[in-house]
Amino acid sequence: DAPEIDARAFAAKVILPGESAHGFFYFQTGYRGGSTFYLTGVTEVQTGKELFYFEIPLAP
Repeated sequence: DAPEIDARAFAAKVILPGESAHGFFYFQTGYRGGSTFYLTGVTEVQTGKELFYFEIPLAP
């Protein structure tokens, strides 16, 4: 645990219509050639509909 990271971490649970939020996601992993990070599960609360996803290559 690192307090300097925890204090700046993305903490918004629900973002209401017309609002925005900011922060960052931190993770540590070993390098594997051709790896890709997938962020999914960004959903609309009322409908449960998935809004979008990110696909980020982890090339050095």
